[in-house]
Amino acid sequence: MILGNHDHKWVKNCNLQKHFASVSYYLEIKDGEKRIALCHYPMLSWGGAARGVFHIYAHIHNKKEGLVFETLKQMDNAFNAGVEISSYRPVALDELILNNRRFMNG
Repeated sequence: MILGNHDHKWVKNCNLQKHFASVSYYLEIKDGEKRIALCHYPMLSWGGAARGVFHIYAHIHNKKEGLVFETLKQMDNAFNAGVEISSYRPVALDELILNNRRFMNG
């Protein structure tokens, strides 16, 4: 589980380790051969960003205005995992990438 800005209060009242393999604010993982940096917030840089490591974030939801969106739109390996992007359902990485292309260009 990747924690976000609204999670700090309720997290104190439950044992997340009982339900999740890991709980953190930032995590680097692999999906097959793909390396991924996970963080609730969109980042401008992360380990391996220049070498194609993916970054998955969510904080901005489906907002398309402002400097943050315009910057992220130029980043080919950063993907928004906000629920609005994937019709409020979990998706595999390949579908997340397709949904982001539609969202960013639509």
